Amino acid sequence: MPVSFDINFGPADSITDGSNGFLVPHGDITAMADKAELLIRDPQLAARMSAKASQFAEDWARRDIVGLWVDTRNNAAQLKKAGAPEKLPEFTADLQGMDFHDGSVKIRFAHGVPAPVDGQFELVLIGRDSKEVIASIPASEVAADSAAFAISTGILAQPGATDAIGDASVKFHLGTRSETKRLRLAEPALVPYLTAYNNLSFKRG
Repeated sequence: MPVSFDINFGPADSITDGSNGFLVPHGDITAMADKAELLIRDPQLAARMSAKASQFAEDWARRDIVGLWVDTRNNAAQLKKAGAPEKLPEFTADLQGMDFHDGSVKIRFAHGVPAPVDGQFELVLIGRDSKEVIASIPASEVAADSAAFAISTGILAQPGATDAIGDASVKFHLGTRSETKRLRLAEPALVPYLTAYNNLSFKRG
């Protein structure tokens, strides 16, 4: 007659508490002794549980173990395939140029992603003081080897603002995968940024 601790991976798969055995809290010796004493003192209860335990054992033995194993293997393979993340191709965030228009700025960069480009690019602007994201802007143009962002001047911090834009990075998304790289000049390794007075400048990456 099974009396078992209710632990992970095992007893609860075979024992229905109070039907074909007893499950007691893990490590509770007193509870286990109480259940064993109950079975000794109540022969009818012990007989009913014994019959159900025997029936469960027979049903378990008649199962198609090989068939169950094949089904489990196939299900595991399907879950693995469905859960496999898409591979994120290598990309660059090399600044090619900036076009200043009335009310907006266009930032052009080379992404280096092999065609066709399936993912999405996003410009992430980071606060100079807070180091937190101030704005995220999707690409307005994506070509075979380059892309561009159109930024409204309203997004750019005004002189004397508490947290002006410090750094700019490019985030590349593909499915559930993403990676972020700082926008920079390819050679030399410089990173563009805006000064407290919204002047464009560069610093070492």
